[in-house]
Amino acid sequence: QHILGAGRRSLVVFKNDRLIGLLTLHALKEVPMEQWAFTTAEQVMVPFNRLKTVSPDTNLWEALQEMDRDGVNQLPVIEQGEIVGILSREDLISFLRSPRFA
Repeated sequence: QHILGAGRRSLVVFKNDRLIGLLTLHALKEVPMEQWAFTTAEQVMVPFNRLKTVSPDTNLWEALQEMDRDGVNQLPVIEQGEIVGILSREDLISFLRSPRFA
């Protein structure tokens, strides 16, 4: 409901107030719908130690290259071990298409 109903592509997964992973639409598609009620986010998510991330000072071109290289559509933005946002390919491309770059 949180992903499909809100048009999101991912959700950050926390356990005991600690970031433990990212649940992506791609990962959800791998779980048969009849198993959704019995499958936890933790079972399907990409664990934090396997996540591709960027820092707040990563330039946008570098972030887009990282997304292309790793085949991901979003990158968690991490600062001092804490998540401060999610940079999505869609948001990045919309920003680059904005009038300030035309």
